[in-house]
Amino acid sequence: MGLIDSGSKSSRLLGSRRYTHNTFTTAQEAFTDVLDLGSSEIYTQAEKIPSSALPFSSSADSGSVYQYNGQNLMKYWYRHSLTKSNTNNEVWFFVSPSGSTSGIGAQLIDSNQETNFISPKYSTSALATSTTEDSTPGYLAVLYKATHATSESLDSGDIVSTNDYVFDYKTGVVQFLNADKDPSDSEYVYMTAYQYVGKTLSTGLEIGSTSWRETSGTNELTGSSWTFRSDVGSGDLFKLTDDLNQTLFKVQQDKVIVFNAVSESAPTAVAGGMYYSGSDEWFLGYETAPT
Repeated sequence: MGLIDSGSKSSRLLGSRRYTHNTFTTAQEAFTDVLDLGSSEIYTQAEKIPSSALPFSSSADSGSVYQYNGQNLMKYWYRHSLTKSNTNNEVWFFVSPSGSTSGIGAQLIDSNQETNFISPKYSTSALATSTTEDSTPGYLAVLYKATHATSESLDSGDIVSTNDYVFDYKTGVVQFLNADKDPSDSEYVYMTAYQYVGKTLSTGLEIGSTSWRETSGTNELTGSSWTFRSDVGSGDLFKLTDDLNQTLFKVQQDKVIVFNAVSESAPTAVAGGMYYSGSDEWFLGYETAPT
């Protein structure tokens, strides 16, 4: 019986190949789709995340939200108290509000778990090692370990070296690398970080200055101006239909705009409205009788 080679499996999956037998070479494995990503995992405003001149870096900014064009994009968490696993002190979770001092379960995801933190990959290379609390801040999270029950008493001596832990920016989980680095039962852990709170593929799509989002069944498409181009050589260029698939309005290739006839009873008059009847008549709605 062969054993699963976790290193080979990871490299093959990342190379868009599936993993079957450990006796196969990478070249023998088939290419296929291997990543399962949900729409809520994909940031559609990632290009709007500032790569420099970050807006927040101090206690005065705690809880502040950076916006782009009036829409929330990033949230700043300043020295937030993390919650440990109830298994041991090796793993800590970024949950809000913070959980019990005795810890929370690690096997199931807590309903208060915060995720989608912004990593240094979004900053310029000059800020790759700059922290979220530096005078010229970057996206490198700052982790504290101390016996202080509140964050007000923390100082630079309480900062944990990045060599002693791993922070998963996507899932909001901190893991200390060695038992001698784990916090003691009398110590607390705090973190300062930026969090992405912008749109994902499930809540809205942005391409350049154009945005498309859906809220409670209503689609909203926003842009400065629009040009619609159809490549059909004949027939309809554009058609608007109702839920019964009946045409309401269409534009033909020959530059003719067509309203579908209203064959039912006449609709309620609306100022500025217009409709075409099944009796071959046009009707206009107005507020004051025309002269």
